Amino acid sequence: MTSETDELQQARECQASGRFIDAICHCEQILAVEPDHFAALHLCGLAHLDNAQATEAVALLERASLAQSGDLDVRFDLGVALQSAGRYVDAIQIYNQVLAAKPAHANAWSKLAAAHKRLQQWEASAAAYRRALIFSPDPAFIACQLGYVLLEQKKWLEADEAFHQSLTQTPNQPEAHNGRGLALKGARRYTEAVDALQAALALRPRYLEALFNLGTTLQALERWAEAIETYKRALAIAPHSLDVLSNLGNALASARDFASAEIIHRKVLAQKPNHTPYHNNLGNALLGLDRFADAIACFEHALLLQPGSAEITCNLGNAHLSQNHLDEAIAFYDQALALDPRLRRADFCRSLVLLLKGKLKEAFPK
Repeated sequence: MTSETDELQQARECQASGRFIDAICHCEQILAVEPDHFAALHLCGLAHLDNAQATEAVALLERASLAQSGDLDVRFDLGVALQSAGRYVDAIQIYNQVLAAKPAHANAWSKLAAAHKRLQQWEASAAAYRRALIFSPDPAFIACQLGYVLLEQKKWLEADEAFHQSLTQTPNQPEAHNGRGLALKGARRYTEAVDALQAALALRPRYLEALFNLGTTLQALERWAEAIETYKRALAIAPHSLDVLSNLGNALASARDFASAEIIHRKVLAQKPNHTPYHNNLGNALLGLDRFADAIACFEHALLLQPGSAEITCNLGNAHLSQNHLDEAIAFYDQALALDPRLRRADFCRSLVLLLKGKLKEAFPK
């Protein structure tokens, strides 16, 4: 007959070698005899957690925590299980208890930050990552995670600093180079952003997110041919990505290849027919082909899907302006500006129409 000590040792060996089901079976042998056996409860909970059975792990780790309420390791593991089960508020409460007893617990700070991040509590997440940086043996990883949280807050320069700190510690991190590219793009330092994103792709050539971000940055620089090539590289990895296809269509339209843009946008719309931006994008491509009636139909359909869109209303004005329907155009520009007074494109086009109508004073009021 196998002793309790032998069962526990075998369970630990199974857990260490990734044989989680076997580890659970050995622990259950002990728990069948001694239901409150702390070590068996703890180890069985960890085995369930590693076997992607978070709910079972929570139940076992809660029992282990009741058996020895002062054990910080089991409390921390309970927090991890709760987080894996999607119970982020409960996990945060547990991590805070652990940190109250042990303020230098780096993993608890890191997990706390990640839980706040999942709840989109960006300030709390950033604060916890900064605390984790003080104690963590892996500051490069923590700084990278902090950078992505700062991106969510649009704190571009602080994010760039965090990614730079991460890369100083560990230079060959594609994720940190990608994040730095996003931070620099947000700060409108587009050329530097391109360099950062290309560094990410040099380390991981099939990094889809970095390719997509590089494409959008090249579009911001009006480097259309390079953007088109980048999106084609992304499509070789993810041929059914509607976001990549849509951006490729927009880049083709910007390069004045409106016929190819129309084909791409129709392909996208076939997959997602009620997505407003795709109708708007197709309308712009058709406008470039001088197919005014078709373009107007697209914009009107987009406006039915998203009433009150200043951008789409402005595009309707553009369609009428292209046909020299000046009164209709200015009416749509007025509507667009009523919806969004900061829409500079509508304001510019409205002034242009007034100039064409010979109304100089109205075009440029004091």
